Amino acid sequence: MTGASTRFRGFTLPLTLALAFSIMAVASGLTGMVTVRAKAARQRDNDVYARITLESAVQAGLARLEAAGVPQTDRWESVESLNGRTVRLTFMAVRYSADINDDPPETVVAAIPNPALQAMAVKALTTPGDPPSRAHFMRLRDFLTAAGAQGSAEDCLRGLLTLGRQTGAPDPRPARTALRPEAVALLPGDTVVVRAALGSAKYQDVLWERVRFTGQKGVAWHIHDWRQLRLAPDAHLCPPPAA
Repeated sequence: MTGASTRFRGFTLPLTLALAFSIMAVASGLTGMVTVRAKAARQRDNDVYARITLESAVQAGLARLEAAGVPQTDRWESVESLNGRTVRLTFMAVRYSADINDDPPETVVAAIPNPALQAMAVKALTTPGDPPSRAHFMRLRDFLTAAGAQGSAEDCLRGLLTLGRQTGAPDPRPARTALRPEAVALLPGDTVVVRAALGSAKYQDVLWERVRFTGQKGVAWHIHDWRQLRLAPDAHLCPPPAA
C-alpha cells in the first residue's frame, strides 16, 4: 500500500506542477492584458484631455485678438495656461504666406527656406503629363499629401504656405525689430492661422487651425482648416524666409 501510494504521489507531482505553471501562465497573460488595456485607456484619456486643452487655448487666444486687435506683423506668439498646462500659441497672418493655388510655383518654392521641403513642394505642384501642368488643390491637406509631407515637414509647410489668401500677391514679410507692432481691430473676412503646441516628456501635441473672422455675434470665427499632429518633444516651428 505504501509503495502504491508512493508511486501515485510520484506520478501526480509532474501533473500538479504542470497545472500550477499553466495557471500561473494564464494569470500572467491576463495581468498583461489588463495592463495593456489600462495603458491604452489612460492614453485615450490623455489624448482627449490634450485636444480639449489645445482647442480651449486657441479659443482663448482668438478672444484676445477680438479684444486687443491684430498685431501688424507676419507672426506673433502668446501663452495660455489651462488646468496647470502651458500651451504656446503662434499666430500667422495669411497675407504674408504664399498661396499654393494662386501664386506662381516659383513664388511658392521661394517661400520655403529648406531645400528638401522645396523639392516636396515642386513634386506636389507638378501634375505629370506632356508637358507637365500645374496642380490645384481643394484643401491644404491635399497638397501636403501630394508632397509626401508628414510630421515636422508638414508642421513646417503649414507655417509657410496657405490656401485661399484672396489677395493679389503675398505681402513682403516685415523686418524683425525689438519694437512692439501696432495692433488694429479685426475686420470681417480677416484670416489667421493658429498653431497651438502642448508639450510633454515623450511627445508634443500640435493643433493647427486656419480661421476666418466673421464679426457675427455667437459665431465670431469660421474654421477653414483643422489638423492635429504629434511631434517630437523638442520640435520647433521652422522660421520663415528672411525679410
